[in-house]
Amino acid sequence: MRFFFRSKTTSNKIFGIGVAFTGSILLLLSKGQIPENQNLMYISYVVLATICYGFNVNMVHKHLHHIGSLQIASVALTLNAIPALIVLYFTGYFSLPLSDSGILYSTGHAALLGILGTAVASIIFYVLIKRAGAVFSSMVTYGIPVIANLWGLFYGEEVGWVQFGCLALILSGVYLANRKISKTGS
Repeated sequence: MRFFFRSKTTSNKIFGIGVAFTGSILLLLSKGQIPENQNLMYISYVVLATICYGFNVNMVHKHLHHIGSLQIASVALTLNAIPALIVLYFTGYFSLPLSDSGILYSTGHAALLGILGTAVASIIFYVLIKRAGAVFSSMVTYGIPVIANLWGLFYGEEVGWVQFGCLALILSGVYLANRKISKTGS
């Protein structure tokens, strides 16, 4: 990202991101090898989404700092609505009996998730980018594996010390990337 956005990156940020990324890879591999029947195309979608996410954070931080977070989220979600409507059309959503209580219930919950889980979260995220910077804001996503493991525990999945060790490594990387290095003047 430094090449594209000409932003100053300290060595402790690079080291911390490397440590956190290593923890993420180890967490991915902690259950053993990836099954051969695993469709790598879907994994590549996650990698592509991550790359797009990185560009988004840096573009907002560098070029949109003077625009309000509500406006940025509004434009982004409005532009997202266009492909979403196309998908709904081609999957036959509009030909369903939309007055059916089950469909209304599902649509209402999807709307609630979109409003709270996407719109409000996007506004808060863009505020965080402006106040804390691009690196810190992007590193909050390293908390996702923590929540995923807690949900795994809740639903009775096998989560052991190896997974929590990887989480500790991820959080250590986040700490290292965001700690302030004191400059002594002696």
